Amino acid sequence: MDYTTTGLVQRVKDWAAIPTSQPAFSTATLLRFLSDELHANIAPYIQNMRSEYFIKTLTYSISTANASYLIPKSAVGGTVREIKRIDSSSNEINVRQLSINSLLTKGSIIWSDSEFAFYLEGNYVVLKNYSDLTSESIKMYYARRPSTLVGTSACAIISAITTATNTVTCTAVPSAWTSASKVDLVQGSPPFEVFTEDASVTVAGTDITFSSLPTGLAVGDYVTLTGESPVAQIPWEAMPMLCQATVIKILESQDDTSGLEKAVAKYKEYSKRLMDIMIPRVEGELKEITNEESFI
Repeated sequence: MDYTTTGLVQRVKDWAAIPTSQPAFSTATLLRFLSDELHANIAPYIQNMRSEYFIKTLTYSISTANASYLIPKSAVGGTVREIKRIDSSSNEINVRQLSINSLLTKGSIIWSDSEFAFYLEGNYVVLKNYSDLTSESIKMYYARRPSTLVGTSACAIISAITTATNTVTCTAVPSAWTSASKVDLVQGSPPFEVFTEDASVTVAGTDITFSSLPTGLAVGDYVTLTGESPVAQIPWEAMPMLCQATVIKILESQDDTSGLEKAVAKYKEYSKRLMDIMIPRVEGELKEITNEESFI
């Protein structure tokens, strides 16, 4: 089965009945349409299911020299899901969020509680009362934005893995890539996991060497420029909905009222089916509800 953008583009062409010679809807244009719909419609639809499909984590060591920690650039909407403190026994402890109003009144700090806490300032998580916790860490949970879709020729497919040297050998490597390029490692089959993000590498011919290789990496997976992917990083069952959303975008641009009405009806059908499949994500257990705070 073709999981790549090549297959997605062909499906869109078939469903929208785009002639092969139609210059207005080139492969590059359709990839932009697919990426737009992925980010604007499909990913938010899946995220609203509240089933943690896009959740990733990033851990920072707490340092007395740095109270501010940047929210990951791939976080959807520049938001975080949770902030946890990792203590010396590797326990995850909830961290209270403070509001700016509780911190400042006319420029004077009025919050005097000694509890370790955080607040948001722009795109940073800022810690309070952390000086005694420099042997510990904070862990950010956030929803990762699916990567922008690109053609397979813009990526390198892994043909061999040498774990002793943390090197992957690829069938071909884009000529523009150098050792200054930052790359991701992307799973080539469902669930299309992003194993590694924003990695520094050494490129030598078709060999790409990393500082370390992730568990689960396999032949057939991809090396991509950071933030790009030849596979849509959503459940495979959501692909028809993504393609249909792209068909709607095409029909809108053509002012095809009749075709658009039918396409929207089909999109709604796909969206209902997808929700029936994906909710609940865990069928055998009820989700535990806890109150981690003693205040409202």
